[in-house]
Amino acid sequence: MNRMRLLISLLFIPITAWTVNAQTSTEMRARLGIPVAEVFRPDKGISVTNNYDAKGQICDLRIVGEYNKIEQLADKVVPVKERGRLFGPPMRFIPVLDCCEGWAYQYERVTMKKYFGNNQDYIEFIFKGRACLNPTNEPAATP
Repeated sequence: MNRMRLLISLLFIPITAWTVNAQTSTEMRARLGIPVAEVFRPDKGISVTNNYDAKGQICDLRIVGEYNKIEQLADKVVPVKERGRLFGPPMRFIPVLDCCEGWAYQYERVTMKKYFGNNQDYIEFIFKGRACLNPTNEPAATP
């Protein structure tokens, strides 16, 4: 009886190994289509979440991590010249028990929100005129 189980097990393992293989991003896109969101880890402690509209364009982008690092990355990912004209001074938002700060900057093409001071710093860009299929509601967890 034990030999029969061993024989069946030995036959089953190659079949399982053949059917369960690693899936790459390319394979998933070929099978499922274009993703509505992606998360990147450009550096230790930093995550960048992109959400897309129906045309596959980024509609919002959130960078989470240590403020000094993410501020530099934000200028590389969405350069100031691509944001368009800045409309007026920034507006403060989310003053919660003096624990943190939030500022919103209205540009011609994007709204940029900066939130920092509560161990979950993030900078978010919301691209105007684009509707996300999966809008960001919460910051991505810091890796």
